Amino acid sequence: MRMNISVIVMITLQVSTILSLLLHAVKGCEIHGTDSGVCTYRYLPETYINATTKEKKARQIALTNWANDTDGPCKNGEGDHCMPFCGRYIAAYYPVCTPTPNALERDQNFPNGRFQDHNTRSKDRWVEEQVTSIIDNRIAIETNRTARRLGVDEYGRKGTTKIRFHKNKDCRDAYTRYMCWLNFPRCGEYYMHFVLLLIGVQTGSPR
Repeated sequence: MRMNISVIVMITLQVSTILSLLLHAVKGCEIHGTDSGVCTYRYLPETYINATTKEKKARQIALTNWANDTDGPCKNGEGDHCMPFCGRYIAAYYPVCTPTPNALERDQNFPNGRFQDHNTRSKDRWVEEQVTSIIDNRIAIETNRTARRLGVDEYGRKGTTKIRFHKNKDCRDAYTRYMCWLNFPRCGEYYMHFVLLLIGVQTGSPR
């Protein structure tokens, strides 16, 4: 039995609209494949642009929500929502999926409680520590004088170690951006793909 293509399109659009409204209402998002994040627009300058607030002022307002070198709530960089490290690379470019605060109260088994630091600031600090450590370790490998003297690469094989981070700021910045994007992904990418896929399947030629 054939269905009119316009009817299929109309039904699909209605379904996708409902999904979009539900997703907007809960503002949930996925981090590393799990629904453990919350979508925020607080770092985007566009959020604050209106009839009285122009782009330059909006950028200043957004900046205070993540940077620790401003006079805003993140001046000391310790607020739960502050993102002084990754914010430099992602804050002004897309709505960010941030960890959902999930602290559990203290009990007999956990007198100090659990997940007390499960927030944006603690994750941003962790990303900074990991990225800095990885880059520093890689540079140490690339500049190892013993390996150079022996004529071997990082694996002890004859040759030279490939230079990636040493004296290569562009490569270090690209790696940092990538790690920040992985840990603070763009809101809704998975769900938008799902909605588009749904529309694509439903509007295919009926057989």
